[in-house]
Amino acid sequence: MGKYLEYFDNGNLRTIGKYSNGKEVGVWKYYSPNGILTLKRKYRKGKIIVNTIYNISWGSE
Repeated sequence: MGKYLEYFDNGNLRTIGKYSNGKEVGVWKYYSPNGILTLKRKYRKGKIIVNTIYNISWGSE
């Protein structure tokens, strides 16, 4: 099992999650460039079982 981290060019976290046997597992979180949580997905054996979308404004801070 391995942790996955992806970042925007500005250094802010874009995606955090885990892999097991090459497939997404557990909760993955996806953020906007300004650090706001926009999407949360729960995976089991690489398949999405829960998808939560957060309503945010994409405007600048």
